[in-house]
Amino acid sequence: MEYLKKLGLNDSDVKTLEENASPEVLKIIKDNDVLVWTNVNFLIDIGITNYIEALVKYPKEFLANTTDFKKKFTKYELSDLIKKMAKNVCIIEML
Repeated sequence: MEYLKKLGLNDSDVKTLEENASPEVLKIIKDNDVLVWTNVNFLIDIGITNYIEALVKYPKEFLANTTDFKKKFTKYELSDLIKKMAKNVCIIEML
């Protein structure tokens, strides 16, 4: 999962991710680097600054196909969503 480090995760983040995610989710993350990379970069592009926390705590959310992932975020007012994500990253599960 070296590609995660290129996305900004440090060793501690990767370790936490590995501890929090099920073996099945970890395998999917390892096998679908382009998907995860694309979804993370989408968050970066729209201005979500705590994307690392979101990925580490809610990795399963990043396994949605890119179209569905983007739809989750684009159906809301972007500036409000960015503020809400900054305050409480867990809303990613509720989108």
